[in-house]
Amino acid sequence: MYFQVEKIILWSKKVQYSYKTVDFCCDKINVITGASRTGKSAIIPIIDYCLGDGQCQIPVNTIRDACSWFGIIVKIDEKKLLLVRREQPQNYIEAVDSDSIEMKTAELLLGIDGTMMFRYNSRDTFKTLSIYLSEYQLGQRVSHKKVLELSYEDVKSSTNGLIVITPDFDNFTAKLIAADKYSKYMTEIPILEGVKNREYYGRSATIIENKCKIEYGTEQGLAALIYGEKGLSSLPIQDIAGEHIDTDNEYMYYYSVEFIK
Repeated sequence: MYFQVEKIILWSKKVQYSYKTVDFCCDKINVITGASRTGKSAIIPIIDYCLGDGQCQIPVNTIRDACSWFGIIVKIDEKKLLLVRREQPQNYIEAVDSDSIEMKTAELLLGIDGTMMFRYNSRDTFKTLSIYLSEYQLGQRVSHKKVLELSYEDVKSSTNGLIVITPDFDNFTAKLIAADKYSKYMTEIPILEGVKNREYYGRSATIIENKCKIEYGTEQGLAALIYGEKGLSSLPIQDIAGEHIDTDNEYMYYYSVEFIK
């Protein structure tokens, strides 16, 4: 099979600028030269990223901070393909795939199905990580409180960590775990406390999708546990916020996170 990278394409974050290209000569050895800090070391990581690398290894600052999309044109036999990927946030939080080894291991250790795990990465330092819980009844928020906090007043904040939410449907509780390279914190929260016939309630959940850029100083939704005796309706996590939301779900427990610099 003939395979050749013909061109790299870079789209600027500034819409007033056109895209830039790096062209390669086919069927020849291409030698990349140039002054220091002009992007030479980004060539291979850009190609790897566009070919599906799970982690974005493109260097920050010079190239990555300036580009919104990366693309390559490849020639495979007699066909040409354009492969593009959006720039991956450097400060982000994402849901861990339910089929991943991490998730399977967590469910095995906790002994409970339905675990939701979130991975965060913060290139920027921050002082606190706070997790909040809001309870909604028929769309009306009846409580909003901080349920867990990691403080970094005396140490540099961890660049990455995990947040785990594990609903225990048999005991009507939900475990909340936050862990980084320094420590692990856990708390347990009652669910449907004092609600009659709760063992007959249906249940569902909604979580964030894809990588979400961390917005420092702003509460950002992670997940919501949904319960109802007369049926359930699903809704995107981004639609859950504020004092009132348009839903017929009888009970919802909404988890949000805030990174504070």
